[in-house]
Amino acid sequence: MYFLGVDGGGTKTAALLVRLGARRTTAPTVAGAGNVATIGRQATEALLQRILTQLGVADRTDEIGCATFAFAGAGRPKERQMVESIVRSAGIRNAVVMTDAEILHYSVFGDKQGVLLVAGTGSVCVFRNEAGEYQQIGGWGYLLGDEGSGFDIGRQAIRTALRGMELGKPPSQLTRQLLSFYNLDGPRELVTAVSRCDNQQQYVASCATVVAELAEQGDLEVNSIIDGAVEALVDLATTARELSRQSGSVDVAVCGGALQPSALLTKRLGDRTRKLGLSQKLVFPELHPAAASALHAIRRSGQPWDDEIMNDLKQVEFHKQPAPVPERHDR
Repeated sequence: MYFLGVDGGGTKTAALLVRLGARRTTAPTVAGAGNVATIGRQATEALLQRILTQLGVADRTDEIGCATFAFAGAGRPKERQMVESIVRSAGIRNAVVMTDAEILHYSVFGDKQGVLLVAGTGSVCVFRNEAGEYQQIGGWGYLLGDEGSGFDIGRQAIRTALRGMELGKPPSQLTRQLLSFYNLDGPRELVTAVSRCDNQQQYVASCATVVAELAEQGDLEVNSIIDGAVEALVDLATTARELSRQSGSVDVAVCGGALQPSALLTKRLGDRTRKLGLSQKLVFPELHPAAASALHAIRRSGQPWDDEIMNDLKQVEFHKQPAPVPERHDR
């Protein structure tokens, strides 16, 4: 019996096939973008078939005892039902569909309560309420939300540079660094560059590294931007604590490109949450989301598992080319 875990995001989808027993094996693979709300039904069907083919189980899905599919964009009932229908059509009968943020929460807390903050290009907060149901705060995209994200930091930096130009001020260190980073001649070109790029969200978010470097150097103008992002993330976590009806300190996990363990934003967020009594320390995921999906499938099936299995899942690496597939065993 196999257990399948899938994690689909905006740029790639990772999948892991696990077989338990004396000859336990794992087979990881990587495929294309997996935001099901963006790519639609036909592309989602093709994505699932590609994953199953790469894992060598496309013609024997009945051997998948349990599966967990975590996809970006699967938060709304319409998209979740679409994925469930596609999974059933592929012959996988025992499956659960989650969002990519929910499986990140599960990778840290399992079935327990806790608050997860994700800040990469965008941002979102996920927690579990008293009934054990996942709830989301934020995550509405760069047009409507993404407070405290890399995009938010980059947007504030570019706005600051443009405001300085409007006031006739000499280019600040931030403005000079932004122009150098984007290879532009003047602040006004920032508007044109952002308007004409293919992916505005990623383009704007990419300069967040510049902002962090200047903040590390003590630039007061830039430090206010970082502090603003910290407060936005703290507000998400505080709201989650209130809605989950927890009091006092709560467990807060963080992940995403903007919240790496050594990042300035992460350090200041940790300091701020401790000062407010929100959380004693920040926690970081140890499992890849696809491995967490596989673990979720194993646990949900009722199969026994131990620390050795957990350690194996922590060691799984996902490459562009599929790893060798577990051999087939006659039933």
